[in-house]
Amino acid sequence: MRTSSEIYSIGENDVDNKFMHLTNDAVQKYSDKYGQAESGNKLSYEEFQKYCDERSIPLDVKGKVIPRMKELVQISINSVKSYLRNRFNNLYHG
Repeated sequence: MRTSSEIYSIGENDVDNKFMHLTNDAVQKYSDKYGQAESGNKLSYEEFQKYCDERSIPLDVKGKVIPRMKELVQISINSVKSYLRNRFNNLYHG
C-alpha cells in the first residue's frame, strides 16, 4: 500500500497539500519527507498488519480489508460493465 509524506488532515489550509492527499509515487517522490516513515512511502500488507498489531489497532488486513477491497473493485467494475460492453461493441463491431 502507498502512504503519504504528510499526516492527513482536512483543515482549511491543508486542502491543496498534494503530499497529504495524493499517495501516487509520481507525486510523493518530490516531497522533502518522502520515505521518512517507510521506505519509498510503501508498506506491504504484512507490514501494515504488524503496524496495527503493535499499536493494538483491531484490524484484520488479510481476512477483512483485502477481501473488502476486492469486493469494492468488483462492484465498481459491475457498475460500468454495460457501458464498457456498449463502447467495445461500437468500437470493434461498428
